Amino acid sequence: MKMDSLNNIKYLLQKISLVHDKAEVRRSQEESFNVFTALLQYDDEVNLHSRFISTMLDPECPHKFKDVFLKMFLNVLGSEFEYNLNNLLVKPSSTDRTEYKEIDILLMDRHKGNAIIVENKIKAKDSNHADEGQLERYYRRLIDEDHISPKNIEVYYLRPHRNTQPSLDSISKSGRFPELKDKVKLISYEDEISKWVEICIKESASTPYVRETFSQYLKLIKMMTNESDIQERLDIIETISKSNDTLESAKLLFDNFCHIQWHTIASFLDDMYAELENRGYKVTDKVQLKTINNIVFGGIQKRKEPILFSFCDKNKIEYTIGSDCDDVLYFGIHPDDNKGKIKSLKQT
Repeated sequence: MKMDSLNNIKYLLQKISLVHDKAEVRRSQEESFNVFTALLQYDDEVNLHSRFISTMLDPECPHKFKDVFLKMFLNVLGSEFEYNLNNLLVKPSSTDRTEYKEIDILLMDRHKGNAIIVENKIKAKDSNHADEGQLERYYRRLIDEDHISPKNIEVYYLRPHRNTQPSLDSISKSGRFPELKDKVKLISYEDEISKWVEICIKESASTPYVRETFSQYLKLIKMMTNESDIQERLDIIETISKSNDTLESAKLLFDNFCHIQWHTIASFLDDMYAELENRGYKVTDKVQLKTINNIVFGGIQKRKEPILFSFCDKNKIEYTIGSDCDDVLYFGIHPDDNKGKIKSLKQT
């Protein structure tokens, strides 16, 4: 890069830093209390999210809006689900928090023969069995045990973002329901659920307790989906677009982002190795450059390759530190690799 380009990038980063500082001040002045996170983990899909959504959908809930929120929910989904209030089953319900046949959220009218399955996945993975997938299992039980026609069952797979699909095993492990792969619709907290909550906030404007409950839940969703400060992003866009210099600098940063990422990872690891050596350890196995290349430049599967390196102490006990594709850091000792060494260490 030429010197003038580097100076422009430095100036751009300073301006973006100022935008970030202003956003931090704005966030510090906002109300931070949230009743949901005060009671439960923000990403508790069972005890928080599934129960809250199903409770607000339940016409028997004491929010006194009957099935207004349910109708809005179905409208946002584009659902064809029909029901009679006297025959409608919502599980978990406002009075019974248990799931129906392990289904996260279920709407069913047995008399009309209609049902909706919502599988809520925030962090958990699909719980497939050896001979049957998770969504297959729910689908089968409604067909075989509740006698709901397959054509009247809607299946929704709910994630924070609409970028993750159910595993193939979840929908086709047994192979009994080939139509299921086309029936499963992807929905997200970021899109459909946020839109539904926003509509419910407007509808409940004259009912403060209900309105504020939905408002707090919307803030929780935005935090969970990293949408908590859209204004900061808009300010950054405005900052970049104000002049040709900053626009060109932003493009230069974008074009070189992967290379910057590569050198950042490599430099961090070199510093880590040096610090371990300074503390009397011996690095025995470093992260290969090929691994860094795969993480930065590879496809989706290659980017999931874990980073691992090993080192040993003066007693030749070998340790390993690693990080997986979910940014989980782990470390430990391999008993098999250190057989006899740990025992002798305890005896000294």
